[in-house]
Amino acid sequence: MYIIRFKITSHILLQWTDWYSIRRSSVEANGGKSILRKAALREVIQAVYPEHPWEPDRFIDAPSEKEGVFKALERAEAALGIQQVSSLLIDLI
Repeated sequence: MYIIRFKITSHILLQWTDWYSIRRSSVEANGGKSILRKAALREVIQAVYPEHPWEPDRFIDAPSEKEGVFKALERAEAALGIQQVSSLLIDLI
């Protein structure tokens, strides 16, 4: 395994999951603008590290799609041990 040597002044990448919190603008501001001309940051990272099981919706700059929101909620439910979600309608008038 190797990790891209990339200088981002405000971030130190120690784990695979650290890539999820890197913004496209940070990469562009630190010399990565040309690599991002035709691809999203998450696509570049996935191509460079294909052996890692990436979750595209976890990238901070991922498009806000309905499916991505549901996947994030499912991860949160699993992490918190939530098995059933109920809704409560309160009439404030």
